[in-house]
Amino acid sequence: MNEETYHKIKILHSPCLNFLIQPDWTSAGFAVTYRPMNSETEKTINLRLPLALLLAIYILIGLGGFGNDCDTYLMIRSGRQLINGEGYQFSRPPGYLVPELIIGISSYLAGHWLSNAVSALLAVASLYLFHRMLSIFMPEKSALLLVLCVAFNPWFVLAATTSIDYIYSLFFILLALRLLIDGRPLMAAPATATALSSRPGNALLILAIYLYFLFKTYRYDKTGFSRLTVSTLLAMFLTLSLFFPGYRSAGYSFGFFSYAAVEWSLFGHVSRFLYKNLFLFGLLPTLWLLVCAWKNRLFLQKSNPGNLVNLSVLTALLIHSMLFFKIPLEISYQLPLLLLIFPLLAWHFNFSGQQLLILLVLNIFTSFVLNIDLLDKKYNSNQTEAVSATPGIYLRPGIVTEDFRRRPQSSEYYSKKYQIDLN
Repeated sequence: MNEETYHKIKILHSPCLNFLIQPDWTSAGFAVTYRPMNSETEKTINLRLPLALLLAIYILIGLGGFGNDCDTYLMIRSGRQLINGEGYQFSRPPGYLVPELIIGISSYLAGHWLSNAVSALLAVASLYLFHRMLSIFMPEKSALLLVLCVAFNPWFVLAATTSIDYIYSLFFILLALRLLIDGRPLMAAPATATALSSRPGNALLILAIYLYFLFKTYRYDKTGFSRLTVSTLLAMFLTLSLFFPGYRSAGYSFGFFSYAAVEWSLFGHVSRFLYKNLFLFGLLPTLWLLVCAWKNRLFLQKSNPGNLVNLSVLTALLIHSMLFFKIPLEISYQLPLLLLIFPLLAWHFNFSGQQLLILLVLNIFTSFVLNIDLLDKKYNSNQTEAVSATPGIYLRPGIVTEDFRRRPQSSEYYSKKYQIDLN
């Protein structure tokens, strides 16, 4: 990135001039030429209606119950113990203080409909922030289609309609990133700390974001670099403060800072890693992405994969994937990759609006109608955990539909197991 390009992007990111200019979309991916907006240029898309509809859809799905993840009920118990004056005990190490408190309090006040509604609000706010960042580099219609592809991804829908921590961390990561882009690093520090407290497993991804901005400002803006350094130190301090209750509950020992250990062979790690990355999108959407990438492959040769933004995104993608390879437990661990992979493919392969629309339809189909699975999973007697799987091709209800049906049974089972009054 040369100095001229930097100043153009710096102007683009100025809050007072944001409404005056918009990016010029080209096959080069991250375009560096911008055209002034006037009455004849494309009008800004009003996001209120699609976001309001998404919020309504998420809230309605959330009425089905807290969810099927045992961690949901552990967080409810942890939050309620704290508000009942029984002291803080993390739901699982190293502690997820912010979602534990919010989920515990909201579920205590109004059950699953309120705690799930909070998740829905955070999901819609995340999509709004995602759209704002995408619209810097592409037409707003293309940005909207990409946002809707994420919004109807089955695992994003599940995170948005259940009481789980994934959407908390995703929202605060996007908020911190937006504040960093807008040149407000000190305000980004609390958002960063909250994101880490919500999901410590995203720490390396957040580190990659901060390193990108530190490197960029070090080269071009020494004052900005100093402010970012202060922001980094403040974020570290606030993060440690949010983890202190967990440290205290572990008897002031670092034994609390651990993670779920898995004992699988190399084949077990590789097979789970491949399957869960494939079904982060679903089989049909993945196949369509591959078809589009092959059909548009000539555009990749014209793109510029060597610029700093591209390298940073690819680095974040690699870091997060390496961590998931070590602990490939839940597909939802990979949710941040949706916000990296979709734009990366669209930028470099120049996906058309029609291609993105078909991808959106396939996402909705996989989420709610039919899921073509490659494993026949066998569950325990309570239908709460998969205990074995047989390879093959199997037709199942949509991923969200199947999850929705199992929620009442999961609530009954986990409320008894963890001795929680959910009424």
